[in-house]
Amino acid sequence: INHLFIKCWDLIITDSHAARKDLIDRYSLNPNKIVAIHNGAPEYIKPTAKNQRLLHQFKLSGKTVLLSMGLLTVRKNPLFLIEVMKRLKTTHPNTVLIICGKGSLKKSLLQLIKQYQLQKQVIIIDPVLKQDKNDIFNLADIFVHPSLHEGFPVVVVEAMTCGKPVVISNGYSASEAVSDGQEGYLAKINNVYDWVQAL
Repeated sequence: INHLFIKCWDLIITDSHAARKDLIDRYSLNPNKIVAIHNGAPEYIKPTAKNQRLLHQFKLSGKTVLLSMGLLTVRKNPLFLIEVMKRLKTTHPNTVLIICGKGSLKKSLLQLIKQYQLQKQVIIIDPVLKQDKNDIFNLADIFVHPSLHEGFPVVVVEAMTCGKPVVISNGYSASEAVSDGQEGYLAKINNVYDWVQAL
């Protein structure tokens, strides 16, 4: 945001109280000129039965399915989920993780999956839209979101709209989306033990 123009507006709307505080602190904004309004989920996101074709395609019958959806970038922290799956492979061998996304870390993800021999436990698929996105959400038993920072995690709201419990990194605006122990759990950032316990 350009420092020359940040104070010109009558009102600024952001998507979380955490982002609002960041903007106030960073740009010395008048708190009365900035409000937070949380994002919602689009109408096509809703609870449905698991898609039988996708269950068969991904060999998910009898499995506990974790889902992560988002860019494969450092901020979204997808490599951490491979560390979690390495532990779950021993303690909960029927657990499968679907990672839906693309980005600069895809090659590193594939290398780590191979290194830990998790090819049967971790599935990476390209981003999907509309009804296909809804079908992927509804394949999941638990939604996981290990992000290091977010303005407000819309994808978490979408998962909860489908009735999915969420395990999310405890930081940034996470507690504005998930109440610990109610819609899911707030787990310590990059703490494999805490994530395994929550899952």
